[in-house]
Amino acid sequence: MNYTDMTTILKSALIGRYAVPAFNIYNLETAEAVLKVCAEEKRDVILAVSESAAKYAGGYKILYNIIKDMAKDADINVALHLDHGSSFEACKKAIDEGFSSVMIDASSLTFEDNISLTKRVVEYARKQKKTISVEAELGELVGVEDDKFGNEQVYTSPTKAKEFVERTGIDCLAVSIGTSHGINKGVGTPQIRFDIVKKIQNLLPTTPLVCHGASMVRSEIIAQINEVGGNIKTAQGIDTKDIHKLATSTNICKINMDTDLRIAFTLGVRKYLFAHTDTYDPRKYLAEGKTEIESQVRFALELLK
Repeated sequence: MNYTDMTTILKSALIGRYAVPAFNIYNLETAEAVLKVCAEEKRDVILAVSESAAKYAGGYKILYNIIKDMAKDADINVALHLDHGSSFEACKKAIDEGFSSVMIDASSLTFEDNISLTKRVVEYARKQKKTISVEAELGELVGVEDDKFGNEQVYTSPTKAKEFVERTGIDCLAVSIGTSHGINKGVGTPQIRFDIVKKIQNLLPTTPLVCHGASMVRSEIIAQINEVGGNIKTAQGIDTKDIHKLATSTNICKINMDTDLRIAFTLGVRKYLFAHTDTYDPRKYLAEGKTEIESQVRFALELLK
């Protein structure tokens, strides 16, 4: 494995006109499934960890050691990334305990406060002996409970994006272009603002852009979950054609995928327990969860090239 910073991976993607997946992981099973497929397909990968996932797994250092040991024989570039760091302290802790990349998410703050906090993280990252990549977010990426799209203030302003990157010195910028977190993307088919992406990349041609909230929430997987005892009623994702277009025709070089892996893992576990009601060995049903994640990772990798 070449354990590296995220910028190195994304610069190659920017030149080659493809996107690198950032798969969110939580534990041994999710990390193992993602790395296995990416290594087999010889595709660089960003393993993303949220603050809550790090807490669940026992801390940043534990996840770092797991990834370092697990991926040492994989002949691909791997970055370990803090996803949506909420504070300077969270980003500092991740850097201090081995992560090669962090995202400081101060998008809920004012423009000037966002710049101030982001600059502080960048300055700390640049002091390290090894290269640490810093991602930040500008714009409002809505969540499951929100229904705000159509309001132009939600989207990333191209002119402010240029100023933000120039003043903070970040390595990549997460933009709000019509995607949203979670399993329900709102009312109607989500509309990706390709016009905004193109305006931003025209102003920032050498800056890798990032798309969060790009879960596809494939209807066939939801249907299978419900067939084996699930009860997911309102689920809608981003059109796979839009994901492919973002990856291959824009400067979106990193596409985050979290919910799709959760759904896949849930499907595998439910299928096994539904068919084997007498089981009590978690290794058996967790293995099925891993298998479904592997399938989803392969599907995603095909879309991003």
